[in-house]
Amino acid sequence: MKSIALWSLLLGAAAVAQQIEYEYVIIGSGPGGGTLAANLARDGHSVFLIEAGDNQGHNLTEVIPGLLGILYPRGSTLGGSSEVNGMNWALPPDNDWRYIATLTNDDSWRPEQMRQYFMELERNEYLPEGIPGHGYDGGFGETDDRREELQRLGIPVVVDLPAVENNMRDNYEGDVVVQANVDFENNPFANCTYSLSNQSDPCLEQWENDHTGPYGEGGAPLIMWYRSKQSQNNDSDVFFFGGASAVFRGYFPGYSREQVPASTFYWSMVKMKPCNAACIVELRSTSPREAPLINFNYFDVSNGP
Repeated sequence: MKSIALWSLLLGAAAVAQQIEYEYVIIGSGPGGGTLAANLARDGHSVFLIEAGDNQGHNLTEVIPGLLGILYPRGSTLGGSSEVNGMNWALPPDNDWRYIATLTNDDSWRPEQMRQYFMELERNEYLPEGIPGHGYDGGFGETDDRREELQRLGIPVVVDLPAVENNMRDNYEGDVVVQANVDFENNPFANCTYSLSNQSDPCLEQWENDHTGPYGEGGAPLIMWYRSKQSQNNDSDVFFFGGASAVFRGYFPGYSREQVPASTFYWSMVKMKPCNAACIVELRSTSPREAPLINFNYFDVSNGP
């Protein structure tokens, strides 16, 4: 196995290995780039991995599950946006796994196989132990040719990949916030100060002692699937997550320390399996430092919701 040369744009070139040429150059160390780089290195290839951020694995706002770490979806750190982890995991519909298995011609992706991994990680506490299908001991359209765009900017076409920058999708998400007349009972965050000092924050002290307590919980304790009338098949197409004594208004600087009244309850609803594939990404210039034009074309009805 060959090692991966990692270049952090924030750290400069100090971490770059002495090798000048590499078989593969991968931009971004997130779930896609990081996994690809590791697998290529395991197969004996030389890999140059570029990451915009540095390693924040020691930062408590990233380490503590209940704080959700960094701004979503800008995961400029080692590990990329995988560092934004709400610890909520729902097994997707079987059709999704069948599609991947057919696409890759790899039966290990089939739902029967993937459920086994889910069972190994699941810690089921709402059903009697022994019911099959669950785990009880776990821890937690059409594309356009982009040649014209490259030619307009004077960028040579090295590999013709017409699907790049097209057929992109995003999930629609909205929330409902309820304000009750009285506080919800048994609020687990009642004693948390979010000061990140174990001398003044009992929740942090508990988490550092045994990794339990409110800070050890995921971003939303309640999740469920729902099949709407807009579902294109028999699969559930709306994902709900929520909880009491919390509000999810999106991500903004300081959001992980926001405190709301204990009388608050919220549901966030996410439209899964969107049919709208109208999102585009276009280069503004030849400069690698200039952000590209990203247009999600939300609510484009040509392809459905």
